[in-house]
Amino acid sequence: MTKRSVSVILILLLCFSAFAYTTDELLKAMVGNNTEILKAREELKQSLLDVSDAKAGYYPSVDLTLTGSYIANPIDPIRINLSDYIPGMSTSEYVKIYDGQESLYYQFKLQLTQPVFTSGKLSNGVKLASLAAEARELQLQRTTENEEVQLRANCAALYYLQMLKEVVSELQAYSSRLVELSQSACENGMMLETDFYNIKAKARSADSALSQVESKLLSTEASVARLSGIMDFSFKELEFDEKEVLSLCSRISSSDYTELKSSSVSSERTVFTLLDKMNEIAKASEDFANASVSWKPDVAIVVDASYSGSRFPLIETDWYRKDDWAATITVAVKTTLFDAGTSARAVDRAVSSSVVSAVDKSAAENEVLSTLAENYGNFISSVSDIEYRKVLLESLESQSRSRLEQFESGYGSESDYIQSLIDLKSCESELIQAYIERAVSAYTIGYLCGMND
Repeated sequence: MTKRSVSVILILLLCFSAFAYTTDELLKAMVGNNTEILKAREELKQSLLDVSDAKAGYYPSVDLTLTGSYIANPIDPIRINLSDYIPGMSTSEYVKIYDGQESLYYQFKLQLTQPVFTSGKLSNGVKLASLAAEARELQLQRTTENEEVQLRANCAALYYLQMLKEVVSELQAYSSRLVELSQSACENGMMLETDFYNIKAKARSADSALSQVESKLLSTEASVARLSGIMDFSFKELEFDEKEVLSLCSRISSSDYTELKSSSVSSERTVFTLLDKMNEIAKASEDFANASVSWKPDVAIVVDASYSGSRFPLIETDWYRKDDWAATITVAVKTTLFDAGTSARAVDRAVSSSVVSAVDKSAAENEVLSTLAENYGNFISSVSDIEYRKVLLESLESQSRSRLEQFESGYGSESDYIQSLIDLKSCESELIQAYIERAVSAYTIGYLCGMND
């Protein structure tokens, strides 16, 4: 091999490795690009803004109103003749006593409202908003955990599906070769036509299996692209470390099922922490509803300052200074005397929500235990199947070697040797499928029991 060839191969290897994604790299991309996580993060931001809005009720609100009017026909200036008022004055002398009305007229009003007592509405509102923000934060954590376990499981499936595609492709090639040999034997009268069509049908099943594997490979690739947010991701770019799956499987196998059940419904699990928070929200809603029933007053201080005139405040040109400003301080009390039972029904509705929240938690526990039981059963079954397939694979490999020796020595036929290879590859494909089932079940159990951390 020349130095130039070695350089080309190194460049190709570097290019390939530059576009390879490990599971950790995909997880990092997921945090910044996954649409579900981005949505949950924005919902958390909105809930934090709601908390700020609720706390703003403790502070005064200040409103400013400014109006302006234009008068098309203002009053003209007023003049008097001094001779009409001063006896003995022979000449007329006019004196302006009013400069006339301005065409523009302004009015300013500043109002400050400070809540003093709200019967607990403000404090309970802030508490409710704060709990809702905490729930949104837990929801973000739960969404991240859910998307993470899906990404890990899909990466493992993608890794094994690539192996499965190679095995099924070899199986298809061997099946096609067996069809060729069988057709020749049938034409020479050495095989029944019925046997030939059976072999041909099995070869078609290999074609169908390859199509199914390719379809599953593409759909899993699309799932990884969606979860990670890397829309141009290709399964060829995946660099998966199988040790991650094997380590998780080992931890599950060494764990007692009773311990797994206890861990899956622990209050430390995000889903149950979230449900507990929802129960707190329901109780806070009940307190808020109780604070809003009829006859519970709200007290506030309202300060008004106003000015009206033809010029801006403190700039007057009228012929005399008039009282054009005002300031008032008002203590306002507001309460609902009758609402046809609306507030009472709101309390009942909040109490009912608390009951529903408790029922939801119980239902969630049952669902988690049911999902754990199903996946644990699948995990044990797949582990047992893997052990069986490994032993069977060793036997089939031995048979295949024996068939090859017989064929090469002239004591066996190529058809028998090809059939042994088909049996071998069929066992390999079933073994890889068991690997996939084990990995998916393991990641699900790890998610439910908090073992993926």
